[in-house]
Amino acid sequence: MLTVLQKFQLGLEGWFQNRCLATLPIQSDSPAEQITREIMGNVPKWLAISFYVTVTIACLSTLFWFLRRLKQHRLGQSIAKQKPQQGEQSGSNFSPTFMQRFWSVVGYLTFHRQLLRDRYAGVAHILLFYGFVILFIGTCLVFLEHDTPLHFFYGQFYLIASLVIDLGGVAFTIGLLMFLYRRMFGKSTRILRRVYVASMIWLLLIISVTGFLLEGARIAIERPEFEKWSVVGYGIAVA
Repeated sequence: MLTVLQKFQLGLEGWFQNRCLATLPIQSDSPAEQITREIMGNVPKWLAISFYVTVTIACLSTLFWFLRRLKQHRLGQSIAKQKPQQGEQSGSNFSPTFMQRFWSVVGYLTFHRQLLRDRYAGVAHILLFYGFVILFIGTCLVFLEHDTPLHFFYGQFYLIASLVIDLGGVAFTIGLLMFLYRRMFGKSTRILRRVYVASMIWLLLIISVTGFLLEGARIAIERPEFEKWSVVGYGIAVA
């Protein structure tokens, strides 16, 4: 299995270097392997263990509630099939296939057409959604580098990833601020004004801001030139 992963890693690195980064004006006096950062280098072992335990519990809890919600959804579908709507003709029933449902979900998540009917909310949701997706991918990259035999998070790949992840964090933060502004000063009647909803938005905003502050503190220790690609973190570091 390790050999397969190593071959996949070498092939991915070669393709990325030759096809994606060959024309980029990236120069550095340091060897490629030095253009990176230490992952969890200043984190105590007990805190790292606590982090992984907490994440595991959170994932299991999310899976439990998702399966519970899915069970309720399927129960509702079965009841709806047993009790058709008044005036519904039996010959007009349409049952979409799995692939039709799949592409419908992909289209909904990709373009947010229904949400864009309210332009402000749609734009805020797009920034929040795609910012979160980018940050999630960045977290997965760090996990693969730190906890698997793969070794790719350095050099030009690291620089591009740092830039994209920072921009994703900016989009995520702007989306949250837009939602908070509308919640605090907007007059829309469609807003769910519950404490737990506002608390979740504030919690995500705190996570986003502290993430940038931690990045800036890490960069400020030595201020390597290549960290300029982390546009937000480097700006905080030199401020």
